[in-house]
Amino acid sequence: MLPKAFPKAPTLVLVITNDSTVFLRDGIASAFEMFGGRAQEVKKTAAQLDTAKKKDGSKLCEVSFGMVTSRFGYVPADYTVMPYPAATVMAKKEDYERVQEEKDYLGKINYTSKIFPR
Repeated sequence: MLPKAFPKAPTLVLVITNDSTVFLRDGIASAFEMFGGRAQEVKKTAAQLDTAKKKDGSKLCEVSFGMVTSRFGYVPADYTVMPYPAATVMAKKEDYERVQEEKDYLGKINYTSKIFPR
């Protein structure tokens, strides 16, 4: 883990989850708003982390949230996406390997996560 350049600054945390077969919107929406199901619990945890405070009242951490989607690969949660067939949502190892080959989500996560100590 890298030392913090500014020790009093909030810690940067990157939370990533994958998509779900539960689409909460019919049209274009942010990735955060689009997915329900198993993504809901991770979204709740990210929101709780983002509002957590230290004993002195300062912000505990700055949370960035991303999603690995079956159609678009890795996207930050505030990027807009559109629904796609639930049958194409990754469910088994081969699905993840196919999406990795098509979209290189691991490469994008590696690039994006360089500034995050955790």
